[in-house]
Amino acid sequence: MSEPEIKIRMRDVTKRFGAKVILDNFNLDVRASESLVVIGGSGVGKSVMLKCILGILTPESGSITVDGIEVANAGSAEHEAVNAKVGMLFQGAALFDSMTIAENVAFSVTARKPVSAKIAREIALMKLSMVGLKRSVADLYPSELSGGMKKRAGLARAIAADPEILFFDEPTTGLDPLMGDIINDLIVHCVEQTGATALTITHDMHSARKIADRIAMIYQGKIVWIGDTAEIDSAANPLVDQFIHGRTDGPIQMAVRR
Repeated sequence: MSEPEIKIRMRDVTKRFGAKVILDNFNLDVRASESLVVIGGSGVGKSVMLKCILGILTPESGSITVDGIEVANAGSAEHEAVNAKVGMLFQGAALFDSMTIAENVAFSVTARKPVSAKIAREIALMKLSMVGLKRSVADLYPSELSGGMKKRAGLARAIAADPEILFFDEPTTGLDPLMGDIINDLIVHCVEQTGATALTITHDMHSARKIADRIAMIYQGKIVWIGDTAEIDSAANPLVDQFIHGRTDGPIQMAVRR
């Protein structure tokens, strides 16, 4: 069997803030067209990992490649080329308050190339439909939407430019269980429809199990376990076992007490 194509590769990546090491010789491969979910507690480096891939943060050392393009310590041209392939659903949706929902959704398209207002609106309406929002939502503003509707609109914006890579930052945070599950279903649907490579960070195990092909866990700046989603409940790793079952007793306890 041939080796899977690697879309994103991180090798020996170290990122610190002052004396605090967040990513410690961090290694991770994200396969093309897979949905990989990275789990871990608050402050373990999940968001820092994403920001290093996007070029928002620069690691002290190590290599990060996207489609073979080195982005760690790269220039703006390399980052722009890579980020043009990316769509992202932010934790708080991050919609622009002064834009209508249609304008928000079309933003990732219009920001990259000249597109007529008519075509931009058609794209926005099509993507809103994909996430289950009616045409009537298009001319509303973010302040007029519920939290769940904002998440849907943010997802529509993430897929508007048909990206090769999708990043999901805590996609169910702040949502009730029912709406969270609707967002999970929409993520699965959108990833299947677009064929994109998906990388999600979350501490929500229900979400992780639902949307992931594989799951990886970060602890103390390293990946301590990675495997198929179906394997996580039988993982012979006390850190994973404690985290996924939400137990207070276990090896993670000392880190919490500090």
